[in-house]
Amino acid sequence: MPDCNQSPRNMYQCQMGKQTMGTPCHNWQLQSQTKLYRLQTPAAPFFRPVHYDNINMDEFAMGTNAIVAVISYTVSEAYFIFRILFIYSWFHGGE
Repeated sequence: MPDCNQSPRNMYQCQMGKQTMGTPCHNWQLQSQTKLYRLQTPAAPFFRPVHYDNINMDEFAMGTNAIVAVISYTVSEAYFIFRILFIYSWFHGGE
């Protein structure tokens, strides 16, 4: 029943649209719309598909990278958390 209880669905969709900002269209400078959300500080993804560079996706950002903060109360607790995260490969990289 898509026509029932429509107002909360519209509000939910509008809020989700604000959270998932990127580049909505390639000619955003020429758009006549008054409400056009665009991400002002985009980030390049950590992992790129093969065709990402071929079609110049850096020019049209699609989002931001997640930032996770891990805090603790004591130094020993911080060492324990870091050790567990290191064992389960949260901190790894490549060249």
